Amino acid sequence: MNSLYSSNRLVPISQGRDFVDKARRLYALPKSFSARFVPNAVDTPELRDKEIARKEDIVVSLARLDIVKRPWIIGEVARVMPEYKFIFAGQVHDKEMKK
Repeated sequence: MNSLYSSNRLVPISQGRDFVDKARRLYALPKSFSARFVPNAVDTPELRDKEIARKEDIVVSLARLDIVKRPWIIGEVARVMPEYKFIFAGQVHDKEMKK
């Protein structure tokens, strides 16, 4: 990242203003490093108190459903936490997991 930035081949952007300092430290970037602020593209609606009270606790697991990602761990967490709704989203690529 440092070499890309130094050679003007990188246009840094960030959704969080505080990430710039972290990037400076993490990648040993010069103090002159800055990033354009790009707000989150997803509009978050204003919620009324009634809507907040109706919220549902949901855990979403978004990952490949393959052996290397160990999806059964999330399944075990779901088993011991029945008060939450768990949603698995992902595709299976390993033949062993399609059985």
